Amino acid sequence: MHAKLEDISGKKIKCSNPGCIKSKDGTMLTEKREIYTNGQNMVKIFLKLKGAKKTPKVKKNIEGPTIVKEEVEAAIKKMKNGKGTGPDNIPVTNN
Repeated sequence: MHAKLEDISGKKIKCSNPGCIKSKDGTMLTEKREIYTNGQNMVKIFLKLKGAKKTPKVKKNIEGPTIVKEEVEAAIKKMKNGKGTGPDNIPVTNN
């Protein structure tokens, strides 16, 4: 649709809203499906450049202290109700 407007008007249209992006070839993308497909392609290109085909080595047994249920409960009780969520997006609710 965006390209059609440019063709009809003869003017280059700049998109400043968050619902559109510019593709690799400079075309403005406004349709969700186009944006999604473009994102997939960019990720594929990025992964090829970074050589991400290698599987990372992960340690199976990570050593550390045992987490006790009572410690987790005590930590939750110390948290304050009504505070914003952290990066895990889990709110604190003490009943």
